[in-house]
Amino acid sequence: MIKNNPPMDNKTKSIILATTIVLAGLGLFSRSIRNAFATGNAFPNVKHGGGTTDGVTPYDAGNGPGVDRSVNPDYGSYYHNLNTEAGKYKGGECTQCHEPHASFGGSEAPPNSGADAGPDPYLLMKEYGTTTNYANLCWYCHESMTLNGKPAGYGYWGFYQGKTVFQASSHYSPPAGSLYWPGTTCDPVNIGPRKDRSGLPAGNLGSCLNCHTPHGIKETPGQEFDTSAVPTTPTNMHLSANNVGVSVDYVIPRQLIAWEEALCFNCHDSNGPSTRDIKTEINKRTLSGGSGHPVNDTTLAGRHTASENTEVTVKHVECYDCHNPHAVKAPTGVKGDGDGGRVKGMRYVDIGGTARNPATGDRQPYIYEVCFRCHGNTWNQVFNGNVYPTQTTSRPDGRSNKRLEFDPNGTDATYGPPQAFNSAYHPVASPGKNTTLAICMQLQAAFGLNCSSAAVAKTSLQNLTIMCTDCHNNNAAGGVSGPITESNLRTTDVSSNYTGTSPVGPHGSQIATPALTFYSGVSDNGDRSILRDYYFTGTLPTTSRSFNAPSSTTEFQNRFKLCFNCHDWNTFYGNNDNTNFFNGGGMGMGPSNLHAFHLNGVGGGMMWAQTYEACMVCHYNVHSNVQATNTDYIGGGSQPPDGDSHLINFAPNVVTANGYAKPAWFYSGGNMNCNLYCHGVSMIYTYNCTHAITNGTTDTCNDN
Repeated sequence: MIKNNPPMDNKTKSIILATTIVLAGLGLFSRSIRNAFATGNAFPNVKHGGGTTDGVTPYDAGNGPGVDRSVNPDYGSYYHNLNTEAGKYKGGECTQCHEPHASFGGSEAPPNSGADAGPDPYLLMKEYGTTTNYANLCWYCHESMTLNGKPAGYGYWGFYQGKTVFQASSHYSPPAGSLYWPGTTCDPVNIGPRKDRSGLPAGNLGSCLNCHTPHGIKETPGQEFDTSAVPTTPTNMHLSANNVGVSVDYVIPRQLIAWEEALCFNCHDSNGPSTRDIKTEINKRTLSGGSGHPVNDTTLAGRHTASENTEVTVKHVECYDCHNPHAVKAPTGVKGDGDGGRVKGMRYVDIGGTARNPATGDRQPYIYEVCFRCHGNTWNQVFNGNVYPTQTTSRPDGRSNKRLEFDPNGTDATYGPPQAFNSAYHPVASPGKNTTLAICMQLQAAFGLNCSSAAVAKTSLQNLTIMCTDCHNNNAAGGVSGPITESNLRTTDVSSNYTGTSPVGPHGSQIATPALTFYSGVSDNGDRSILRDYYFTGTLPTTSRSFNAPSSTTEFQNRFKLCFNCHDWNTFYGNNDNTNFFNGGGMGMGPSNLHAFHLNGVGGGMMWAQTYEACMVCHYNVHSNVQATNTDYIGGGSQPPDGDSHLINFAPNVVTANGYAKPAWFYSGGNMNCNLYCHGVSMIYTYNCTHAITNGTTDTCNDN
C-alpha cells in the first residue's frame, strides 16, 4: 500500500535541504580530514583541546582548560552577552574556532565577513588569513590573552612575543621565495598531515600553520615523524613520563608539526626553500675534520622545554636554544641598533651573571650572551659526560665558565691563578686590556684601526670588541680578514668582512689538516672546536719543539691560520717588529723579535735556538688568563700591572724551574720576567721590550 505523505511546506523543504547539504558537507569534511588539519587523536591532549604543555594548562577564565573565546574584547558583541541562545563556549570546545551555524539569532557576524572575499574555510568563525595578515584567526585570541605576567599577546613563556614582533621577523615576511609551507604531500611520516598551501594568499607566507597545527599531532610508537631524533632507550625523552614538555606520550610539544630540528630542517636544508642550509652545517660534526653543536645528537633528543631556565642546566642543544623563530630576522648591518638579528628575542645571561629576557623589557642579546646560557655558570652541568673529548695532560677539555673568563671584573676562584684581577682576555664582553701600539699594528689591517701614535692606538683598542662567533664559526669564513659576526653589533664591534653565501654561525665546521712538518712525536689531534680556520692544538713534547722548520711561508701561515685572520702573520715570521715579545738587546741572544724566534726559529746560534713552538705553548687558554692552571703571575716578583700579562698562560708540558710551584711570568724592576723550563732549557730571563715598530714610533710592552 502506498501511503501518500502530506505536501511539505517551504520551511520543511528548507530544513531537509539544509540538512542534506550539511550531511554532504560533513561527508566531504570527513574524507578530507587531514586537509582540515585535524590529526591523530591529539586534540584533547593539546592546549587548544584542554590538555597541557610544559606542565602548564592554558588560560581558561575559570571555565576549565583549553581555549576560551570570551577572552577577546568583542565577546560582549558576539559570544553570549547579547543573545541567550548562544550560551557561553567552554574552553576546549571545537566552537572556539569553528562556528557550525554561522550565527546565533543574527547577532554574530556571518563567516564570510572577513577582509578577503568568500566564505571562511572549515566553518572557521573568522577569516584565518588575508593577503596582508596571515594569522588573523590566531591573533583573535592570542593578541588579547595575558599570560604568566607577560604583556598581552605574549605566550606563557614569552617565547612568542606578540604580533608586532612576529610581523617584523623573517619567518613572517621573508625574502621572496625563501619560505613556504614545507610539506608537499599529506604523508604524516615524512612531514605532517596537511597539504601544500601555496595557492593561498601570497603562498601563506608567515602563517602560524607553517610550523604549528591547531589540533596537534600524536605519533604512533615506531612511526615517529622525526625517527632520527627519537631515542629508542627506556629513557625516551619523547615520553611524557620523562619530559614535562610532552603532554601525552608522543604528542609533539607546542602543537608543532615535527620534532625539534626536524621542523627547522624542512626549510633549512639543501633543498630549500630557505637560502640558509643549516642542516648541512650541523651535519659537519660527524665528518672527518668536523665539529659542531650536537643539535641532531639522538642521545640528547627531546630535552629542550620552553620552561627551562635562562641558563641551560640539562645537557642538550636545539635550534630553539639560540634562535627564537617568532622574532629572528636578518641582521640590519647597522652597528649599535640593538635590533638583535638572528638572536633577537632570546633569553640570555649578561657578563655579570644576571638572567635577561627581551620579553620582560630587557634589551636584545649579543651573541656571546646567548652562549653563556650553556657556557656560563651552568657549564659543569651541561658539559660533564662523554659528549666532548676528555681532558689529557697535553690538552684541556676546554670546558670552563666562559662568562667568568671574559668578565673584566673578576676571576674564577676554582681554576684561576693568584691574580687580583682578570689580567688578560680576548675582548668579547668589553675591550681588552692590552692597548699597546704593537698590538694595534698587528690588528690594524683586519679591523681598520688608527695606529698613528701610541695615544691614538690606545684609544682605538679601547673601542674594539669581538664576538665568540668571530672565531667559532663556519669554515667557509676561514681566511677572511677580520671579524665575521653579523647579528646585533655593538658600536665597538667591526662590521663583518664576510661576503660568501654559506651561512655563518657556530652550527658546524669542517677543517682539513694542512700539510705540516711536525717534530718527532708531535701530531695533530683533530680537535676543531667549531673554529672557522685551522689552529694547531695537537700533542706537545715536554722538552723539545712542536714543529720542524716550515718548508715555506705558506706552511707557517697554515699552522695558526685562525690567529692570522686577525693578527698580521708577518709579525710572527720575522718580517717586522710589531710585537710586545721583544728583547731590546737585553737578553744577549741576537734576535729581537721573540715571537718570530719562538715560532719560526730565526736567529741565534745556540743549540736550542730553533724552537719552532706553537702559539698554544704560551697562550694555552686563548680566552683569558682566568683558567691559567699552569702559570704563576708572582714568581718571586710582583704581579704584572693590569693589562701587562699579555694573555700569557702556559701549556701543561711547560714545567717550572728553580723550584717554583709553576712556570712563572712576573714583573720585577720595571721589566717582564720568565722563569720556566721549556724546549729542553731553563728559561730564566728578564727583558724590556722598548723598541721602534714599523711606523717609526717607539713603543713599550708595558701598557701603563
